[in-house]
Amino acid sequence: MSHGKAKIKRVRLRQRKDPLDNLETLNRLGRIASRNARKRALENGAVVTYAKKGITYQLNADGIVKIIKKEHKAFPTIEEDLCQG
Repeated sequence: MSHGKAKIKRVRLRQRKDPLDNLETLNRLGRIASRNARKRALENGAVVTYAKKGITYQLNADGIVKIIKKEHKAFPTIEEDLCQG
């Protein structure tokens, strides 16, 4: 047992939370996973469908983009989707 004051490492509150309870972390992980999935799909010759600003697009592996649907209801954010209640 030492006679001096024990130093306790301080951990920020944000770092103590479970990463999957933190919506910022979920957003970041989702973006990374989505980006990697699109990249792998295109590398394997698959078609990628995505929505941007109310328009649904289809991206072919050869780089050709085709509009599938011009207007649709926007997807909810993670916060809106998880915090229904």
